[in-house]
Amino acid sequence: MMNDVRFFIRLSIAFWIRISVRVSTELVASSRMRIFGSANTARAMVSNCIFSGNSSNLHGGGMANYSGSSPTVINCKFTGNTATIHGGGIFNNQSSPTVINCTFMDNKAGQGGGGIRNDWSGTTVTNCTFSGNRAAFGGGIYRQAGTVNVTNSIVANSPGGGNCSGALSGSHNLADDTSCGAGFTNSSIISLGALDDYGGSTQTFALLRDSAA
Repeated sequence: MMNDVRFFIRLSIAFWIRISVRVSTELVASSRMRIFGSANTARAMVSNCIFSGNSSNLHGGGMANYSGSSPTVINCKFTGNTATIHGGGIFNNQSSPTVINCTFMDNKAGQGGGGIRNDWSGTTVTNCTFSGNRAAFGGGIYRQAGTVNVTNSIVANSPGGGNCSGALSGSHNLADDTSCGAGFTNSSIISLGALDDYGGSTQTFALLRDSAA
């Protein structure tokens, strides 16, 4: 059974929708979120959420943002989500999402972007950690078209597809290969610990004593 959370927004004026949901296999089987909207009118805030064990036969195993939507995703965890084609964690198409303080672990896509796939979108990623995500291309992040600006983030430990594919912009980032571009410092000792609750608003990876971060 597929239980989609959908937001269809077709308005002529801008406004905010604020939502806080928990989407997890512990609560609902095979769930994912899709956000639609006309340009500059669909702005959703998704906070303190868990997207876990979800799947899509196409794009966006955990979440898919389409058609002019510009959601803010903050303090969320994407883990174990799968897309047959693109975007195991998040798929963006003609959208402008902002992703802050999020963790992406063990997400998978059959083609591009185990963690995030970006198509003709302007995506901003800040203070996020990607680990253990896989795809044919861009295990962590895949930029097909548009822009992906990454700041203060870690993309590492991608078992398939390299950490990144497509040119990314940004600064003050770490990766354990050279695929993510000039905005990333390459280090073999990123040294992430277990994903757990360390007192913040979402589960994160501990930084071990010898971590370059």
